[in-house]
Amino acid sequence: MKLENGTIILIADGQKYLMLKNMGDEKYPNLTTISHEQMTNPAAHDQATDRAGIRHSGHQTAVGKSAMEQTDWHRVAKQEFAAHTADILNKAVARGGIKRLVLVAGPDTLGEIRDELSAATKALLVGEVIKDLTNKPLNQIEKILMAS
Repeated sequence: MKLENGTIILIADGQKYLMLKNMGDEKYPNLTTISHEQMTNPAAHDQATDRAGIRHSGHQTAVGKSAMEQTDWHRVAKQEFAAHTADILNKAVARGGIKRLVLVAGPDTLGEIRDELSAATKALLVGEVIKDLTNKPLNQIEKILMAS
């Protein structure tokens, strides 16, 4: 992937993001961190307080009950963080702070972020990499992106 000077690269998973800017050129990228954020998101079983409920039929003629699915609060938090991350990008684009954008994330997170991007932000997307690179050092990220 060619990363022109000034390209913004957002690397995200469901709990953290790292926003980088290429201060180098296409041949020799020099990624610099411009912002990052991480949330605390305990496992789903640590966030739930009860078992899933049971719903009884309210009709006199139909007797029965069915289990209700328990909410996965861990997954909900990841979706909210993806929306928050997309909002940060949308605001940066509206301010004129992004001219070219590359998204790097696992498939679920990438889809959730993409779904929340404004049309103006989507128009600036020049690439997507379906990989979780949030825990990689910058020099490895540069190599992986250049090989993509």
